[in-house]
Amino acid sequence: MWQFSNRPFGYERIHGSVAVVEHEAEVIREAYSRFLAGETLYGIVDSLNLRGLATTSGRPWSVSTLSARLSNPAYAGIRMYKGEEVAVGDWEAIVPRETWEAYKNAKQRRRKPDSWTNRAKYLLSGIATCAVCGSKMLARPVYGRTPETPVRTAYACTTNWCVQRNQERLDDLVEAIVIARLSKPDAARLLRPKTDVAPLLKQADELRRLRDDLASALAEGLLTLAAVREESRKLTKRLEGVEVQISAANDESGLGELVTSGDVEGHWRNNLTLSKKRAVIAALLTVSVKKQANTRVFDPDDVRISWKETITE
Repeated sequence: MWQFSNRPFGYERIHGSVAVVEHEAEVIREAYSRFLAGETLYGIVDSLNLRGLATTSGRPWSVSTLSARLSNPAYAGIRMYKGEEVAVGDWEAIVPRETWEAYKNAKQRRRKPDSWTNRAKYLLSGIATCAVCGSKMLARPVYGRTPETPVRTAYACTTNWCVQRNQERLDDLVEAIVIARLSKPDAARLLRPKTDVAPLLKQADELRRLRDDLASALAEGLLTLAAVREESRKLTKRLEGVEVQISAANDESGLGELVTSGDVEGHWRNNLTLSKKRAVIAALLTVSVKKQANTRVFDPDDVRISWKETITE
């Protein structure tokens, strides 16, 4: 029998038997599904807390708590003893064995260095690009000339340090443009029918495998370090493109709900997590920052925003 002192999320003990708590089990199934579709644990946790869903202790979810729950093989009906699988449990599984195995594989892949799943703390970090060299722009602190000067945040081209722009003002500009576009009567045409993501998931796995194989090629002397870095950069760029397609196909961004909400601005500001806002922006447009004529003044004309495919402003 499955012995536990603290009730695990999704299960309860009734008359000595372990039974499924269905409304909690649905949360677990959703979390597995979203993780396998490519979403980060951070994004899933933000969504659960935004919806007011709590753990069995009544506390908000954290990444460590969710990770511990999803890493529990008991959800697939697997009985463990001293860290080893010994038998099939005598309780009802919440997810099938295939889901558990897919989760283990996906989690292992995401432990690789420079994984795209690293948490983004700012709206455009890794999304905005430098118009001079094409590199991604990342958020970084900017310190004043004196200790009393408040520290601010800016997006910067950290590859060649070509350009830098105030984080808050760039975020505000892009958010205003997205809200204005999605508030138009024809915004519903931006919604795309769901597609079969299986080929995309297979393509993403293959790109990750190719990227992982570079380490072996380097160790065996088949490629130089410089060649490995360059090839890894190319594969990572292709992988990110596929992952954006997966996200859009599954509507992980919540774009459909946003467009049909009746109050795009209110829904954007009050209901969307940071990860979903980033997914909307990544799916709809590209943001490229040009060199500015006056480095002391934020000029919107120095920001090039392009709508993807045939989307018009």
